[in-house]
Amino acid sequence: MEKGTFAKYTNKIYRVSNIDGDCIRLVSEDQADLNNGFKEKVYPSNHKDSINLPRIYIKEIKKAEID
Repeated sequence: MEKGTFAKYTNKIYRVSNIDGDCIRLVSEDQADLNNGFKEKVYPSNHKDSINLPRIYIKEIKKAEID
């Protein structure tokens, strides 16, 4: 069992990285989610060891959109 907060969106479970009012930020490690409106996280150029960080994809949605 994984720790953290998760939400079901379009019949798939995603990790939630931020909840701000009625907005939720979903996180995916699946590149195919780019086709579902997710955008690849871009790390700052001065971020230490950014080449070894995981490729993640994020999307902000309204709470009302989760299943």
